[in-house]
Amino acid sequence: MTTATCYAPEIDGLLRIRNTRSPDIVLPLDMYARTLIALTNGISPAGGHSRRTFWIPAERGPIEAFGDFAQLHANGLFDTREEFERHWRTCYPDGERWYRIDRLTLSDGYRFRVNERLGIRFRPIEEAAFPATPPSVLAIGASDGSMADVTPVSAPDPMAGAAPIAPIAPDTQRVPATSRIDAGLGLSLVHWLVHGAEACVRLCARNEYNGMLRRRLPFDMRTGRIPRRDWWEIFPEYREYALRMISSDEISRFERLFAGADRCPSAVADGGRRLPSMTARAYVEACAAGYQGIGLRAPGTGGSPFDWYGSYANPQGRALRDMDEDSPSAFEALLLEAGERAHEWEVRSAPGFSWTRLLPVHDGSGWSFRIASAAFPSWIEAMPFALALHDAGLPVAVDHAAALVQAARGEDVIGIVPHYVPLDEGGNLFAGESMPDMVHLPHERAGSVIRRTIWDPTPEVHLSAQGR
Repeated sequence: MTTATCYAPEIDGLLRIRNTRSPDIVLPLDMYARTLIALTNGISPAGGHSRRTFWIPAERGPIEAFGDFAQLHANGLFDTREEFERHWRTCYPDGERWYRIDRLTLSDGYRFRVNERLGIRFRPIEEAAFPATPPSVLAIGASDGSMADVTPVSAPDPMAGAAPIAPIAPDTQRVPATSRIDAGLGLSLVHWLVHGAEACVRLCARNEYNGMLRRRLPFDMRTGRIPRRDWWEIFPEYREYALRMISSDEISRFERLFAGADRCPSAVADGGRRLPSMTARAYVEACAAGYQGIGLRAPGTGGSPFDWYGSYANPQGRALRDMDEDSPSAFEALLLEAGERAHEWEVRSAPGFSWTRLLPVHDGSGWSFRIASAAFPSWIEAMPFALALHDAGLPVAVDHAAALVQAARGEDVIGIVPHYVPLDEGGNLFAGESMPDMVHLPHERAGSVIRRTIWDPTPEVHLSAQGR
């Protein structure tokens, strides 16, 4: 009997489910799930006894797995069949796409993750929110962490193939957290995992898996470092932007103020001077000085500091605009309640959904500011931003200031992280290293980047001696 498998566009569609409370999908603990668990018992744990990691490919599949042209045409997304096919081949130029699979052993059972994003948990059939035979619908976890409402619907024979979903391109569609997936697609997903785990274990037993992984694992799923000067040669526009943002004389002044050899990390320029109090108005005035220091366009809504802040800071941070703007106690209460991770301190957007933060710091001597930058171009903007605050008479420190100086002079390296790792989380892959700038492998000029990058060894997978 032939069983269906998941194709790469279908898997990528499921990866767009972003339920913040894992798991994203709950499937029955049936024969296929038990087979998957048994197979992965044979893989040696890595990074702790609860995690087993391996990599498997998925076929691109037929264009029907990518989407229904008639429906997408009716929705105005494509004018012609030829345009639709070109888009499909642009999104999936190769015959396969690779995925990282993690199996975790948790208190509530086994959980599988695909590309560290899609969470799959298997529940005993008697506990499932749908009949096991025949399955009618598989529920995706709702945004509140509960099971989504399940209304039984007629489902195709799961062995007859998966009902396709239609991702348009990576990260251009979002699947609502309360969506449902067809039972056939859920079963096909498990079949794909079982087939991949079986191939991994079989090749490991023949000592062939790791060699195959070194040959076939795409570079956009690897970790590496490229000298910044090499990056600038490949992408001279990055160097040109850096030169426009800060001159060599300003780099030297920044180094003297914030990153001198006699300075400790995150030390406030000009010694221990502090402000006696902090208010919402004082905070947004500091932001406005920084925005003007990096040459941002004046907001069309007006020229007040709150106009500047409203135009460039994270719009999710509403508290500063809603509170008493001249009350020191209200500001201090906000900092105590929200902490350093609050959206209010995210003052400049950066790549990969990250933000440069201007953190208010309160110690026994008073108030000051601390700048925590994100990936390029944020880290280069952080330097004139800090100088502008200093020139406005404000006490300010800059995280990793010495590393920023090295980066501005092209004397450091840029970290390259797998495409599924958010840039603001990529630092975990470079333990003990200062890495102010991280990127995903770009599509443009990728060959030149690959040749000049110093790549980490490809991860290895081994069989467990105990098989459990």
